[in-house]
Amino acid sequence: MQASLGEVHRYKHDKDAHCIWYQQCGLNPTGKITNCYYNGTAKLLTDATALKTLETACGMVYNGPNSTYTCCAPDQIANMANQFGMAKLMLGRCPSCYYNFRSLFCSMTCSPDHNRFLAITDYGTSTLYPGKTTVEAINYTIADDFAERILTSCRDVLYPGGNQHSLDSMCGRPYDQCTKEAFMQYLGIDNPQVPFPIHILFSNNTSEAESYYNQTTFLCSEPILSRYENKTACGCLDCQKSCSPTPPDVPDKKFTIWNLDGWFVIAIVGIVLLLSTFFLSTFTISKLRKSRATEYRFTDAITLIPPVNPQKSSGRMKNIRKSTEQFLERIFFRLGLFCAQRPYLVLTIGLIVIAS
Repeated sequence: MQASLGEVHRYKHDKDAHCIWYQQCGLNPTGKITNCYYNGTAKLLTDATALKTLETACGMVYNGPNSTYTCCAPDQIANMANQFGMAKLMLGRCPSCYYNFRSLFCSMTCSPDHNRFLAITDYGTSTLYPGKTTVEAINYTIADDFAERILTSCRDVLYPGGNQHSLDSMCGRPYDQCTKEAFMQYLGIDNPQVPFPIHILFSNNTSEAESYYNQTTFLCSEPILSRYENKTACGCLDCQKSCSPTPPDVPDKKFTIWNLDGWFVIAIVGIVLLLSTFFLSTFTISKLRKSRATEYRFTDAITLIPPVNPQKSSGRMKNIRKSTEQFLERIFFRLGLFCAQRPYLVLTIGLIVIAS
């Protein structure tokens, strides 16, 4: 909840406060409804229907059924509530924005102390009540940051059923370029629905706080908690501050071995193992061939000496050893030959196995 420098406008009935208008006075030459000029004090509102309408539309100026003094008659209250219909369509998706918007016009229409922040700049003559004066234009002075707070609470509100922002149509420029000056200019002057020119002025002179209007407002991310109205905060689509914060991006932990890229190290190790296998196989086959040749020469020499007491078991062991050596020789020879003839294929297969 926000209010400029803690200064919140209070509605009260005292001898210093007076109105600038009371009740409607017919149509002006452009066909718009005018208000009758009235320089007296606010009047006690007793009409039950008007009280109920005021409580619903302008709870911030409603003080109960027996103590609500206003500068607006029942016909003005009904017309104001009807005018809020379009604003509700445009801004109603965000309750706090709609509340802040209504506060601006509820005070202007019904506040019991008009003279503090409203000044008539043009008069006219009533077409409904001959001889009565009408109010044709006014200056409306508000707190500088009050206007800013209204704009901020409404900036992200989307028009129902589309992706267009409501301020695109209510500010006279794109919503993200809307300023409080442009917003108030449209609401008071450029809006074709405005009944008469409303020149909204800004002030931040705290020494003259009674000379401008200020009121409590709600952030779009805040629920409305007031005497006569309780609403939830605006949704994420209509209020960026209502959105959950996006979790920070956490970088993936890099796989490393010895402070080097892990997959690169594995690839190098795999290549070394494949090359080691290749050279070991070649070396083993070479050694087996030399050993076999030596054995054949030794066997040929032994056969020249007649055996002394030969045994069957030694012959069987010799055959087993010979068969084993021949088997290993064939295996390692073929493995080495395969690796030697297809080095690129062997390396590719090794890398695929490592990567998988």
